[in-house]
Amino acid sequence: MIAFIGQLLLVYEVGTASPLPAVLLVVSAVVFGFALRRRPPVGMILADEPWNQVQVRWEGRLLIVAGPRPVVLAVHGIGPLLRGRVKRHRRAWLVDPDSGGRTVVAFRGVPKLFHAKVLTRVFG
Repeated sequence: MIAFIGQLLLVYEVGTASPLPAVLLVVSAVVFGFALRRRPPVGMILADEPWNQVQVRWEGRLLIVAGPRPVVLAVHGIGPLLRGRVKRHRRAWLVDPDSGGRTVVAFRGVPKLFHAKVLTRVFG
């Protein structure tokens, strides 16, 4: 988004004496439009889904969710610093997984939703 706005301002200031800035601006607008249309915001998708507060712990890069139905999750896009924060709080909120084993996880103090995949169910 920032690149698109910067390019728009650049074309506006410099002008379009060469066709290259105008072509790049059109390509940027098309990519920006597809990005907006392609993925609806996660909040809108999950607006009607119940969130469950669960106790969690890390085992390597896998998140173990304790509770009545324990599961092992592979959480995408979480680095070592965030894993350390989650390790201290040991709480998370998640939506029940869909039929493909996909879910979304939120952690206390982390203003981002993380996509996760159920790897195995733990029984007992």
